[in-house]
Amino acid sequence: MATKKAAKSAAKKTTKKKPAPKISLEISKEDVILGCIKSVFADAGLGTVTASKKVDWSKFTDPPDILNQLGDGIRDCIDGKGFTCKSLVGVFKNLRANNQVTVVSDLVDMIGKLVS
Repeated sequence: MATKKAAKSAAKKTTKKKPAPKISLEISKEDVILGCIKSVFADAGLGTVTASKKVDWSKFTDPPDILNQLGDGIRDCIDGKGFTCKSLVGVFKNLRANNQVTVVSDLVDMIGKLVS
């Protein structure tokens, strides 16, 4: 009998549950920015955006205020997620004026410098 009790006691000690690993529920700034870019581009009818997609800024001419829609929409989305974003319209107009092509992941990095 003593051996059964000792075995049960030893089994309880070795099967003690380990604490579950902590999982961060915080969303990174970069994830927020990418999510907002995807959402705003889709809302503007510009299709699906992925991190590897290239954006040809020279094509954004119609409607005339498309860069305002994108810049303000992305900024407002980021602000709505608890971050603060500076205006993006001037940046986007500069990209268009210089006929730039930007990979979305680079755009996320660039916008990240304007977000706190």
